[in-house]
Amino acid sequence: MMRDEYAGLGLAVKEKPPVLLFEEFVAARLKEGKFALPLKTVETDVLMHSHCHERAAGIEGAAGAVLKLVPELKVIDGPPDCCGLNGIAGMTPETFEASLAMAELSLFPAIRKAGRDAFVAATGYSCRKQIQDGLGRPARHPALILELALKGDKEIVG
Repeated sequence: MMRDEYAGLGLAVKEKPPVLLFEEFVAARLKEGKFALPLKTVETDVLMHSHCHERAAGIEGAAGAVLKLVPELKVIDGPPDCCGLNGIAGMTPETFEASLAMAELSLFPAIRKAGRDAFVAATGYSCRKQIQDGLGRPARHPALILELALKGDKEIVG
């Protein structure tokens, strides 16, 4: 909001605010060679779904780049479509069915195709909620996948 909507709201912005999403921050530090974590192996696939606002801003690749830091984690790009929830708008009795139908166009089938053992990562809260409510699958923010990778397979399973 600070980056994209200040001017539209008539708020004075002298310069672009230094506001980054987590995945943007990490990806930028990676490019500079200034980011390292002692990540352990996580042998699974992860389907990465980027929030619509990230695709609109052209930064949807940042989360996938961050997840590729995890040894043995195979990152699968999710379809470039909306999850259908659209924040609270998709949760009303009038819009709930349409919201789920939109997710069934490509996101839900892609998650099913990835398999039950694959992780699902999503940058947007509403996307994670839609996936959890619609499929009963946990969807994690990429930061939480990195947290799991700090533990590695043995500690995740054990």
